[in-house]
Amino acid sequence: MPGGLQYGQGSLFNRQPGHRHAGHGQCFLQQPAVHGPVSLENGPFHGHFRREHPRDGAEGGPDGANGVDRKQPLDLHVDAVTWHLSNLDGAPFVLNRHREKTFTPTSMPRVAFLGLGAIGTPMAKHLARPEFDLAVWNRTPSKAEAFAAATGARQAATPAEAARDRDVVVTCLPVSRDVEALLDGPEGLLATMPAGAVLVDCTSGDAATSRRMAARLAERGIGFLDAPVSGGVVGAEQGALTVMIGGDESTLERVRPVLECFGKKIVHCGAVGAGDALKAVNNALLAMHIWGTAEGLVALEKAGVKAEIALDVINTSSGRSNASMNLFPDRVVTRAFPRTFRLALLDKDVGIAAELAREQKIVAPLLQLTSELFRLAHNELGEEADHVEAVQVVERLGGAIVGGRPTEG
Repeated sequence: MPGGLQYGQGSLFNRQPGHRHAGHGQCFLQQPAVHGPVSLENGPFHGHFRREHPRDGAEGGPDGANGVDRKQPLDLHVDAVTWHLSNLDGAPFVLNRHREKTFTPTSMPRVAFLGLGAIGTPMAKHLARPEFDLAVWNRTPSKAEAFAAATGARQAATPAEAARDRDVVVTCLPVSRDVEALLDGPEGLLATMPAGAVLVDCTSGDAATSRRMAARLAERGIGFLDAPVSGGVVGAEQGALTVMIGGDESTLERVRPVLECFGKKIVHCGAVGAGDALKAVNNALLAMHIWGTAEGLVALEKAGVKAEIALDVINTSSGRSNASMNLFPDRVVTRAFPRTFRLALLDKDVGIAAELAREQKIVAPLLQLTSELFRLAHNELGEEADHVEAVQVVERLGGAIVGGRPTEG
């Protein structure tokens, strides 16, 4: 329903505050008992008002065919500008008996974001809005300084300063131990995070460390969610990430307005650590697809089948994957190899998945072998190599280049 209300937990807010026309933006409403789409015309809004159906006894029962319960209260979080509201069928919202009203600002969650890397920076940009009063911190201060200058966010000198009086603290660092290291000391998160706040860790981490952090935070009355993301830099830029949540579901609902800014699909996976576990297995499958596709294409090249022809067939057949459909045509055959996600991080993720299998005492030879192969590629290609560059190790071992070029040496 274009421009309408989506019903769910959390506060009402406009995901696309720049739009000024009816039918744009998505809103999220605290009270799912309220019915009826609305037209959003003049810009962001907030306040507390009553909405009355314009006709007593309208068809469809007490709510009316296109209306709502009479004098149904709504709590809205908005920016301080006048809004004109109406049902899409033209039935108006009644603001003080049909008079326009300018709403005054109300409080949205105050947010801190720690970790402005390749994924973290575009994620944080979606939170750089006045209503979130965003504070940012990064281990390399110059990145936080540049981000603050570009977005209007406030740069914090320490994690403690970033977290002071924040309702939600989002972290996005390479590994879980990096996040855990931010908790302690006079400059750490625990020095200033208030009881009732929530730490949302978007790091692709390990479940054991997440559970340990959650237990420590709980002693202070602070909530915790592991919330690793998938979708890459492009997904982060578009605000279309998949967010895998481990933790209490009620805590998720409290922070959902924040997550909705950069996440298109938000999935509650289970208890603390469940998001980390699922993300690790997902990335292990990515690694398998990359390595397996590389082995197959190298073998086909040596057998006289061009990679372009092989991919054309594979990608309309049962062997296709994201790797064969996107990564190989765009990055491998072209030899572009853009650096969007470090091989070192994929090596870490596959290792977490392999460890998960060992912890659960399952026989998983393919997971274990994939972990060993990506550790080999990581050690050979170094810390800065992109994850798709692992293909180059397969090419070296196989003696052929995907795309038909001869190997060097």
